[in-house]
Amino acid sequence: MFTSLFSMGDALREIRYSVDGCGLDERVVIGAAPDSKGPEAVSAERPYLVLPQSTRSACVQVVFRDGTMSEILKLRRELRAGGGKRSSR
Repeated sequence: MFTSLFSMGDALREIRYSVDGCGLDERVVIGAAPDSKGPEAVSAERPYLVLPQSTRSACVQVVFRDGTMSEILKLRRELRAGGGKRSSR
């Protein structure tokens, strides 16, 4: 969910993210028209990703309007007792 990041849109220039790696190769430019990545693209109108159960991790970083960048946040899916999964840092 990127909802809270879009609510801070006045302070942000872009959101960088990646799934199952930290290359941060996906970008969402705040305030720009949605790009041509199709209906699954993250946007203010669709502020989330639907990830397959096989997803192991995700990374996200924000770029502020002044060009400074946040630390990279890495989320990992870990096995829970009983075989289920949960997210943690």
